[in-house]
Amino acid sequence: MYEEALINPSQVLLIRNNTDTQAECLLRDRSTVTVPCTAPELLERFCLRHGSTLKGRQDAFRLIMHTRQKTPVLISGSSGRIFFPLLSPDDPACIWLCSNEILKCRSRGNGKCTVIFVNGDEYELDHDARIVSKQMKRCEKYLQLLSKKV
Repeated sequence: MYEEALINPSQVLLIRNNTDTQAECLLRDRSTVTVPCTAPELLERFCLRHGSTLKGRQDAFRLIMHTRQKTPVLISGSSGRIFFPLLSPDDPACIWLCSNEILKCRSRGNGKCTVIFVNGDEYELDHDARIVSKQMKRCEKYLQLLSKKV
């Protein structure tokens, strides 16, 4: 059973919706946890723990990066923990990856890739490696811009 206090955003590698009302989180310790809310609802909870809203974090990213699509979400400014979507966040099949936890991404051909996390886990995606790489670069650039503004 889901207990919000047990899911720390710093432990989450990936979030994906299972159903219209549940999401699944892949954690650093290689376990998976099902939560009774969607991925955006879980990200909202993570943001609120750090004094902001999901919309506020997305608006800030859009304003600073001059972008509108597939907007990443900075969970915590102090830790730099940032999640990015592979599809439109409104798409129920959207998967969110934690940029901080990705070691590399390798193409498998035919628009598919394997994401290799820092802990050694590998996760196969039905998405092109270029999408993952582009999102990772956007996250890195955003964090660099934020650190310069301090």
